[in-house]
Amino acid sequence: MKTANISFDEALKIYDQDPCIYNEKGVVLYKSRVHDQAKTLFKRSLTCCYDMNSPTYETICKNLGNCYRKLKNYNKAIEYYEKCLRINPKSASSYTALGFAYHLTGGFKDALDCYHKASYLKSDDSLTTELIAKAIQDINSVSVDVAYFN
Repeated sequence: MKTANISFDEALKIYDQDPCIYNEKGVVLYKSRVHDQAKTLFKRSLTCCYDMNSPTYETICKNLGNCYRKLKNYNKAIEYYEKCLRINPKSASSYTALGFAYHLTGGFKDALDCYHKASYLKSDDSLTTELIAKAIQDINSVSVDVAYFN
């Protein structure tokens, strides 16, 4: 990690407006579980990314969404995953990530809808398949609880 940061810092000396360098520095911090600092670098990366419809912008938004999710700021995570889907509406991983953020907020039906869209786009994703089952279980659990009190 230290070697990677040294390389990224040297690259920034050459060109300090490269969104990919800030993104990669953020990824290193994210993987080290330093989510608040990673978030700062991902946000900096977005300011350097001038094409808001590019795959690079989409990747940075997804990374930022993941940071917000880890920081338990689910509404911000949802906001960034939705940005990803505006750029690439056929991204199964973005639908799964969005669904997971909804799931964590208790929005089980919204989560299930996202998981189904992800599964349609990529039917062999075992994580999405597991999350579909969990969302159905959670929906049924809530339905049973509500029915009990009526």
